[in-house]
Amino acid sequence: MNKSWIAIREGLVAPLAPITDAEQRRQSRLLSALLLFVLAVGGMSLALRLVSLPVLSPVLAVLGAALLLLLPAYWLARRGEYRLGAALTAGSTALACFGVIAIDPYDVLAYTYLLLPVVLGSLFLPLRAAVPAVAAMVTLAGVTVLIRTAGSLDITLGAQLSSLAMLSGLIVLAAWQRNQVENDRQSRLRQNEENLRSLAANATDGIIVVAREHPVYINQRAAEILGYRPNQILKKPLEQLVRPAEWPKVRALLTEMVATGGHAPGQHEAGFVTKSGQEVAVEITAARTLWQDTPAVLLFVRDLGQRQRAEEQMRKLSHAIEQAADAVLITDRQGVIEYINPAFEQITGYSTAELVGKKPNMLSSGRQDPEFYRSLWHTITGGDVFTDIFINKRKDGTLYYEEKTITPLKDDAGRITHFVSTGRDISERMAAQERMQYLAQHDVLTGLPNRALFLDRLQQALARARWHDRRVAVLFIDLDRFKHINDSLGHHIGDRLLIELGGRLEFNLRDGDTVAHFGGDEFVILLADLASEQDVPPIARKTLATLEHPFVIEQRELYVTGSIGISLYPSDGHEPLVLLKNADAAMYRAKETGKNNYQFYSAEMSAKAFERLTFETQLRRALDRDEFLLHYQPIVDLETGKISGVEALLRWQHPELGLVTPSDFIPVLEETGLIVPVGEWVLRTACNQTRVWQQAGARVPLRIAVNLSGRQFRDKSIVALVDQVLKETGIEPTALELEITESVLMHSQDGCEDILHALHARGVRLAIDDFGTGYSSLSYLKRFPIHALKIDRSFVRDVATDTEDASIVRATIAMARSLKLDVVAEGLESREQLDVIRDAGCHEVQGFFFAHPLPAERVILDEPVPN
Repeated sequence: MNKSWIAIREGLVAPLAPITDAEQRRQSRLLSALLLFVLAVGGMSLALRLVSLPVLSPVLAVLGAALLLLLPAYWLARRGEYRLGAALTAGSTALACFGVIAIDPYDVLAYTYLLLPVVLGSLFLPLRAAVPAVAAMVTLAGVTVLIRTAGSLDITLGAQLSSLAMLSGLIVLAAWQRNQVENDRQSRLRQNEENLRSLAANATDGIIVVAREHPVYINQRAAEILGYRPNQILKKPLEQLVRPAEWPKVRALLTEMVATGGHAPGQHEAGFVTKSGQEVAVEITAARTLWQDTPAVLLFVRDLGQRQRAEEQMRKLSHAIEQAADAVLITDRQGVIEYINPAFEQITGYSTAELVGKKPNMLSSGRQDPEFYRSLWHTITGGDVFTDIFINKRKDGTLYYEEKTITPLKDDAGRITHFVSTGRDISERMAAQERMQYLAQHDVLTGLPNRALFLDRLQQALARARWHDRRVAVLFIDLDRFKHINDSLGHHIGDRLLIELGGRLEFNLRDGDTVAHFGGDEFVILLADLASEQDVPPIARKTLATLEHPFVIEQRELYVTGSIGISLYPSDGHEPLVLLKNADAAMYRAKETGKNNYQFYSAEMSAKAFERLTFETQLRRALDRDEFLLHYQPIVDLETGKISGVEALLRWQHPELGLVTPSDFIPVLEETGLIVPVGEWVLRTACNQTRVWQQAGARVPLRIAVNLSGRQFRDKSIVALVDQVLKETGIEPTALELEITESVLMHSQDGCEDILHALHARGVRLAIDDFGTGYSSLSYLKRFPIHALKIDRSFVRDVATDTEDASIVRATIAMARSLKLDVVAEGLESREQLDVIRDAGCHEVQGFFFAHPLPAERVILDEPVPN
């Protein structure tokens, strides 16, 4: 009976609100009072009928039924269940009215008891549960009506049957509700368990549920801390997982948690034992819980070793930031500085106290526009990383370049809380880049703009000239005989001359004009924004005038002249390269017309420049095509009248032009550097021919004279080349005579003397060609191992008619004989010249008077030369 009563109470209370222990007890007490009230009213009604008070009995029954509906309605309305409360109130009111106007009070009592289960069933029960309840009530009501109709229904029996009908509906309702409550409770338990498992599986701390000192649940993190798989731990008592010395403390904690209902605050440290037997220190936080309706303790386990490692990691990170070479700055969401590291202090010169609480715009140099900073804030406040180069200002006011990255820091909700800036001072790198950019656009030697920068400025000048209908001029300057300075004095002297010349040209320019150095001895001037072509000649003359003053370098006065070619926009071209090419062509024309002048471009010059380019291309191919040949001019001994040697002279047999004279192609060989491979061919060919003559039985002691260019002589491999050629040909070193010009010998680089002594040690003869055309003293004749002097043809040409030339020749011959040097007079062409030369004591001569340069097969060595 007690269990049925509890079922009825739970079934009625459950649907009204979520079940909790306290609320369920309160609602059960309320409903119990209501049911007791109903039974009391019914009992009183039966008692009144038995004592024959039929008038009061139905009234009390109606009032009891009405109160049974009104009181729950009032209670439900207070809980907010207005719909259910309103339905019960309406039913109660209708029932009271029906009881007042009813004729037969017995019917009122019967139908009142029948009405309550119907109303409750229609409100709470689904159709499948309401059908049997209504069927039971209708059956009982039908039985009551049939008995009354037969006239045999006792008052007490009718009341009891009506009460039975009501109770049958309540019992059905209670049973269904109890089933629903149980299902809901099981569902909530399952959901809670799933939630617990999900939370525990993703927890960063270990979680162990302990019931009766045994683990009943463990998450993956706790298993990792202990070194077990989760199912292995569930088979062990908790005592085996705890260090023996720590078990009493842990056990007391578990007992206290269960006994006090979960009131054991704080964290507790304990020692656990891993599967491998190692001890691990953990921090435990405990809470009471239920596990499958059994009191249990929920343990949150945190690996202190992991925390210590995390703290150690944080210390390392902190030290890394403190000791980092990069500047680190941290600001809040509004950009207020909260932290700077020592590197930041060192780079900026500010201390932490000076910057914390301020904003980074203290470092702004003003060199970057506001749009730069707007873009920065738009990027980082949008949650993205910003990277760029900042131009900042140190505390002392100096500027520096900083390569900076600003990263937003976000909390777990994704909100930006701070900004972290890391940067490094790249001022040196930027300076190097600027230097590289400068070098990419400027000549390393003179510091003037190079070809690339000149063409860029020329392009800009042409654009402005088109827009404003102005003129532009390009002046191409090439120094005359600059190669001679390099060859005679050395490249370091030539470089210093170019530097000083660049400064002179730049000093004489107008503002807005440009002078550039294209390399070698080539300078180019851009005259922008000219009103007419008439503005150019005065500037060209002024430029030539700057060259008239000597250049004093290492106590030497050097004089140079220049040839200037001029092209004009728009008459000579509309594009930079075209104007430059035409100015170059005009410059060559200036050289051809005597040098030290300027020439304007004309169409004919392009044709000539094309011819020269074609000529140079053909010359480059001449060696491969075996177009060079040697002619030999005899050197005559005046005492014997026989040939004492021959000089090898280079000729070019052009397939279309015929025999090209040396004066037309030797300078081109020198300019292009082809003189080196061609000179090697000359040396090897001449020595081979000497061997042929010797093998043919020539009875005279023959020597072969070969000219060396300045390029060949400065090449230290010349000694090795001579050794190789002598070895290949088999001729004696004394049969080879190498001729070097006086200017090359006087002013070549320091290795000159070593080369001469090396050649002399091998027995090779050395002769000074073009003697008398040098610039310095003749002391080198005593220092260097020279065997012969060849008097330049310019002195021999007028020796018979010019007393000064005759005196120079006599003095030269006398000096050479006193130094025990052989003397050869070049360019002898007449009997009068021969007489003067012989009277002066010269032993050897060569020239057209005796023989022109001839092919090898036409040279007759053994016979006397006819006078």
